[in-house]
Amino acid sequence: MKKFFYFFSVLLFFVGCSNDDECLNESTPKSSNLISPELFVTELSTNSPYSGILDIYPCVSGTPNYYGNYKNGQLTSLNPIYTIASGSIQNYIRPMILPIGVYTLLYWGVASAGAGGTYDNPASTEPALTLNTDMSKQYYGLREYPSDTVCHPIYDYVFAVKQVDLGNESIAVALQRKTAGISVTLKNEDGSSLATSIDSVRVYVGNLAEKVNVYNGNYENYTKTVMFPLVISGTQAENKMAMVLPSDVPPYFRVEIDLKNGETKKYETHLSSILSPGTKLSIIMVSNIIFSETTEGSGFEVNDWTETEETITLPPLS
Repeated sequence: MKKFFYFFSVLLFFVGCSNDDECLNESTPKSSNLISPELFVTELSTNSPYSGILDIYPCVSGTPNYYGNYKNGQLTSLNPIYTIASGSIQNYIRPMILPIGVYTLLYWGVASAGAGGTYDNPASTEPALTLNTDMSKQYYGLREYPSDTVCHPIYDYVFAVKQVDLGNESIAVALQRKTAGISVTLKNEDGSSLATSIDSVRVYVGNLAEKVNVYNGNYENYTKTVMFPLVISGTQAENKMAMVLPSDVPPYFRVEIDLKNGETKKYETHLSSILSPGTKLSIIMVSNIIFSETTEGSGFEVNDWTETEETITLPPLS
């Protein structure tokens, strides 16, 4: 729900604020010791600029202890949140206002969907913020479906950590993607419509990390399974790119096809390689063959992929 609030808040800000001076409350101290630094979001290694939400968690220099952020002249636990388009700061929900000094800044973003979009209903667990919180014990993680042990796809997170001397240097940050993407297409080899006997299709991907550490970006507990449905439309069933946390072994893969007569057809296997951060995995199921294309890149908005290919033989479904 937090991310939906972010995007709704962004719309309000575009209407109500045109620059920082208009939006800073008049009670904010004018002291030269309290500043709202300029922020530049740069790329890591590609030519693809970042667009999306960017959260910043200021910590006491050299520690994981959350410092907080000033609002209306008071130090609060409400962290800075910016909106970014094509690599540039467009607006903010809360600006970063801090005393001059050295901080460890943790950056976590949710990237905007690229061409083709991303899964419509992601969910995640998020850090709980109080002043002096130990951020090395906070996580973004997969969220389970109600009354189940399988999880929703997650938001498309990007991350960076940087030591910054506010007041003596501009802030530039290069973000790294912390998720992998999965899309699956089911279609007939001859391009004909799917059988009308199919009621629904869903996909399970296992051996995935449960959570990622907010302070260092490390993953933990590679035991989770993510489930997402495919949308049936005429000649095929498919999903928008579903984001997951990476695996440390080749992921478990299962597809289940529910028929209108109450039967369920299943196929399961393990993919041939791990899911790494910044990896896009496209699986196309055609007749009795699964074609799996893995593509990989670096940076925080990955549009250029290094492509490899794997082929899996699909036997008759049981």
